[in-house]
Amino acid sequence: MTAQQASGADFGERLWHNACSCLQQESFAEAEGLLWRLVQLTPEPPWELRDALGYALLMQGAYALCESVLRPALDAPGRSFWVSHKLADAVRGQARLEEAEALYRRSEEEGSDSPLTARNHLQVLYQ
Repeated sequence: MTAQQASGADFGERLWHNACSCLQQESFAEAEGLLWRLVQLTPEPPWELRDALGYALLMQGAYALCESVLRPALDAPGRSFWVSHKLADAVRGQARLEEAEALYRRSEEEGSDSPLTARNHLQVLYQ
């Protein structure tokens, strides 16, 4: 690894750390900017990066953009059930309730025991 590659990796790690801190502080717009920069630096963004960016977008009400970020991660190996949950939230925000219901069900089948998944799933079933 060259010094330039090492410094690029360090820069990426700093961006990721700062973005995660922004998400924890609910500074979603700032996190979004940092995460988009990471996407630019990553030829094939991993599902974790897509998941974090999707969350930042979701929390700002950017449902269609959130969907476009999360959809490629939906079948990524080893991903968390939260990807399908957040994608369900994004399509629900676009009033596509049948698709949201299927995605919440998928999240539960993938191991979600989160009360949020159960609540949101019930809400789309009974709206």
